[in-house]
Amino acid sequence: MLSTEKFMIGKELAAAAEEDPGLALEVLKLMMPADPGSRIGYDLHHNAVALILGRAIATDDAELKSEARRYMNELGEAGHLTLEAEVSRVLDGTTTQADVSD
Repeated sequence: MLSTEKFMIGKELAAAAEEDPGLALEVLKLMMPADPGSRIGYDLHHNAVALILGRAIATDDAELKSEARRYMNELGEAGHLTLEAEVSRVLDGTTTQADVSD
């Protein structure tokens, strides 16, 4: 039963961003619930958002980089106040996929 399953889509999506950060960003935007306190919202915020945004910003694709920054700002305005610092830690290598919780 799904209600008893542990949600870990965030970890999988963050890992997928290593191969295709643009696609991972699009999937993240489609999956992100309006309520960040929901189970999936919690999982995505804690296990995926910063890694996906960081990987998208680190690409050579100017359009993807711009879209990632735009979405980061949107999430920040919605209350994810530490997101910029979290993305910075991804960009400088302090936070990696190994830091995503199980």
